[in-house]
Parts: sequence; C-alpha cells; structure tokens
Amino acid sequence: MKKPIIRTLFIALLINFQVNAVPKSADSILQKSISVHDPENQWSRTILELHIQEPRVGNPARFSKVTLLPKIGEFTLIRNREQSLATYQIKANGDTQVYLDGQQVDSEEIIRKYR
Repeated sequence: MKKPIIRTLFIALLINFQVNAVPKSADSILQKSISVHDPENQWSRTILELHIQEPRVGNPARFSKVTLLPKIGEFTLIRNREQSLATYQIKANGDTQVYLDGQQVDSEEIIRKYR
C-alpha cells in the first residue's frame, strides 16, 4: 500500500519540477530581480563609490577607489601602485583606458606591470 503512494508522490514531484524548469532568459531574470530589489529605479540614478584599503607586505598603504556609473555604464578603478596612481576605465562603449599618474598609457609592458 505504501509503495503506490510513494511512487505517485515521486511522479507528481517530478512532473512539478519539469513544469517549473522552463528555461528563462537572462533578461527576464534581470527584470524580475530589478522589480523586486529596485522597484523605484534608484540604481540607475546612483553613483557608487567604494574606497577599499588593501594593505600588502610590500605596500601597507595600498588603496583602491572604485566608481560605478550604472546610468551611463562606466567603471573606474584607481589604485596606488608603488609611488604612482594607476587608473583603469571601462567606458560605456566598451573602450578601455589605462592611466598612470594622469597620463594615458598605451604600452602593454607598463599596463601588465601595473595590472
């Protein structure tokens, strides 16, 4: 008597999981998350700035400043490296730029060194 009940419950659960396992697009998941966590659309109007202390043995005063501009889709990371400030930017169009002490750097060797 118990086996048919257990088998029926197992089949019902399996069918339920299959019905609920319909793949969802990344966009639909994102939209649902936004509707729950940011219903007033504050994230897109926010400028997020984080100041992070990252002491290392060779650089006990190491810090990073991360700036996110979600409204325009830009990201900036400023980090002190040795005696210099390295700045990494990702622009809204996907272009990346690297600066060392305010001067744009194009040398792959220098970019790797300060990565």
